[in-house]
Amino acid sequence: MKPDLHITNGDSVADKLKRMLQGENAIVMAWREMLTDGPIQADLDEEAFTDRRAAWFEAAMGVPADEFKSALREQQALLGSGEAYSRIVLWFEHDLFDQALLLYLLDRLRRLRVPAGKLQLLQIGSFPGIEPFYGLGQLSEAQLKGLLGSPQPVTAEQLGLGAEGWRAYASADPEAVPALLRRDLTALPFLSEALKLHLERFPDPSTGLGRVERQTLALLAAEGPLTLAPLFQAVSRLNTSYGLGDLQCWCYLDRMRSGSRPLIAVEGPAKLPRYGPAPKLDAYQVSITESGLQAMRGEANAADLNGIDRWLGGIHLMKNPKG
Repeated sequence: MKPDLHITNGDSVADKLKRMLQGENAIVMAWREMLTDGPIQADLDEEAFTDRRAAWFEAAMGVPADEFKSALREQQALLGSGEAYSRIVLWFEHDLFDQALLLYLLDRLRRLRVPAGKLQLLQIGSFPGIEPFYGLGQLSEAQLKGLLGSPQPVTAEQLGLGAEGWRAYASADPEAVPALLRRDLTALPFLSEALKLHLERFPDPSTGLGRVERQTLALLAAEGPLTLAPLFQAVSRLNTSYGLGDLQCWCYLDRMRSGSRPLIAVEGPAKLPRYGPAPKLDAYQVSITESGLQAMRGEANAADLNGIDRWLGGIHLMKNPKG
């Protein structure tokens, strides 16, 4: 008898499911990708683009390029064509991090011609008694066990919308996502909100700040210098629907402290934490600079001050600083 395959959004959930399903005819894997960051295009399997993506994560977050590519090859091989499984169950959340993964996997499964009847989906945006709800990783094994009977069959409409959604998210056309948002997206109930939040990451024309940068500066202006842990916790509480991880947060801070007119100052070790063993987070203290205050108040444009070189979905934002 063919086993079931459970695909989760991260190792925490995968490890719990493995313990829960031990002895059953099931395989569990976490799909290790961060599709909210780095270069994106519709065909992520293209070898040259995989190399480019691996190089980006090594430079930006310290993930060894060979390790990045090895993990991708391993999970792609385990999924294969999907033929080896009787059922494929997708476990995902409401946030942008997960919705981008879900779009990619639905598109991939559709291209593999896996029958919709073999696919099941569990996605949640809240859980009784847990507030704020960040994701499935907060749940105990007992709570996850209560969800085992909840996955619903994936419909042909969901598969089609997943493919369209992935193409829009991975497109270099800035109108692709807004155009999709004008459609009925209720077949994937968390997609619309996730894509709206994705658009809020783009720099505001007047300040050059996206949502997370703007909130970070406001926190630092209101509360004074903060060490990394409380700053990350505060930014996360304001953005539960982003699925923001610590490495992503350090990337935001690294961009904000860079350039000739940095928006923030970071006292402590020369480099912010990266992939692997982390230094003590209280060794760093973050404060807002005068340029950061000016950008926050709309008196200066951060993109003009320091330029931009950033990927948001399939769009590569590039701008040199002015003068």
